[in-house]
Amino acid sequence: MGTNMIVKSRVRAGTLLAATTIGMTVLAAVPASAAEGHWEATFLTLPAGSELSRGFVTGADGHGGYAGAFPIGGTSQIVTWKNGAPTVHGVPAGYEWAMAWDQNGSGTVVGDASDYDTGDTRPFVLDANGFRVLPVPAGFSYVYGVAVNDQGDVVGNAHKKDDPDGTRAVLWRATATSAGPELLPAGLLATDIDDDGTVLLSRLHNGGFVWKNGALTEVTAPAGYESVTVRAINAGRIVGSAYDPAIRDSQAFVWSTPSTAEALPGGVYGVDLNSHGLTTGLEPAPEPIMNRSVTWQGTERTGPLPTPAGFGRAQGRVVSEDGTIAGITSDNPLDEGGTPVVWHYVR
Repeated sequence: MGTNMIVKSRVRAGTLLAATTIGMTVLAAVPASAAEGHWEATFLTLPAGSELSRGFVTGADGHGGYAGAFPIGGTSQIVTWKNGAPTVHGVPAGYEWAMAWDQNGSGTVVGDASDYDTGDTRPFVLDANGFRVLPVPAGFSYVYGVAVNDQGDVVGNAHKKDDPDGTRAVLWRATATSAGPELLPAGLLATDIDDDGTVLLSRLHNGGFVWKNGALTEVTAPAGYESVTVRAINAGRIVGSAYDPAIRDSQAFVWSTPSTAEALPGGVYGVDLNSHGLTTGLEPAPEPIMNRSVTWQGTERTGPLPTPAGFGRAQGRVVSEDGTIAGITSDNPLDEGGTPVVWHYVR
């Protein structure tokens, strides 16, 4: 499953600081009451040669593995972790920069790579056989992967040069890679893909949709709300937010169907969730840039994700099937990257 659109800001990774790894007990789903336990943060081991504190963790395989990208040797390179140990994979041959956006249960990573000479960006998958650059639809120069499901289906988005109306969501089916990519309904961007092949789509500014078996269904705003934003889908459940015009702020929601939503108490944005109903999002803070990550099991709040000592801010970005939450921590704006962190729920 993919991560959210906060994670998928199209930024170039900077550099990263050293950290240590500490073991913790991992639970696939946290208890219903936060009083039964709490979240603790540990640092992922940094890849050799990584520079300062400006990397990203954007994927998890649900089995102690994570994926992201970190600046090494003056460029952004793909990194995966297994049981805390990092592996640097570099970038696809012929490209100069790469970013990871998602990882599935078998460890397959999806992302994009850029060629500085041509200005082109291409989607790739990284698996046990190495990098594979995906074919792109004709006429599109900026194409990137967004999410991969456990079947190996990939969704992404494609843009045409000098044509703001030329953006299309793209689907690469694992069972039909030789047929090339499939263009999805116009005017929408791919946000995530579920294991049954349901694609989560959004308008550029607001509005959510699910696309399944060729049918497009709108994700509707709860009564009294408007401007739906969708972030992730897992096991049919959608997490995101809707705008409350009465208070001029957002409310985090989870949708069990495109027309059935429940509020996530205290949350302003829903970010990601796993199939067990563990969800992370953001709760308000005096300064919006400092919004703190919080968690829910189902719709019951299960505590904030603590910021590690010595850092000013942190954000959980990926909810793993093993019950961990991965993200970054930093003293700088989080869209510039940070030190890689995993939160574990302990009792």
